[in-house]
Amino acid sequence: MRLLLATLGVIGLLALFVAGGTGVVLGIVEQAEAGNVYDVGFAKDGDSCSGSGVYFAEFDGAPLACGPVAGRPLSVHPVFPGFSPEQNTAVEDLAHELGGDGPGLTADDEQRIQDEVDRIAASLPEGSRPRHGRAVLFDSWWGADLAWSSGAVGLAAGAGFFLVIRRLWLEPPA
Repeated sequence: MRLLLATLGVIGLLALFVAGGTGVVLGIVEQAEAGNVYDVGFAKDGDSCSGSGVYFAEFDGAPLACGPVAGRPLSVHPVFPGFSPEQNTAVEDLAHELGGDGPGLTADDEQRIQDEVDRIAASLPEGSRPRHGRAVLFDSWWGADLAWSSGAVGLAAGAGFFLVIRRLWLEPPA
């Protein structure tokens, strides 16, 4: 009977350990996906955009469309996840204003645009923050929270697994 209980305990702890490891990986991936949606890119005419996101032309602050003809200003408007149309327009207007006042966007201008996007993003309510249009594992428990919590469960289960195996090894059942 003791061997049966120990076997069930080992199986349960092993399952928790695997679930904890899986949760850590999922949490890290979810956090990495959500981490850069508010990064603003800047490109010269003819440059290609690296990935998706919002890009502005360095020479005049016009929004760029990333696609087959990347780096070519098109009549697009930047859209940040969770931003209202007015907030998106404010960012676009700031880029146009800073890009049109001289030789294009300077490093300080680019930082000012990024700071404005960060300021708006920080003011968004939790419900408006991006989850990349898909459900996450748990609605209020995702990203870094999921990774840390799952890691703690996995660590506790691993320690329990080690202790059960150690006890069985030192005191074999009769």
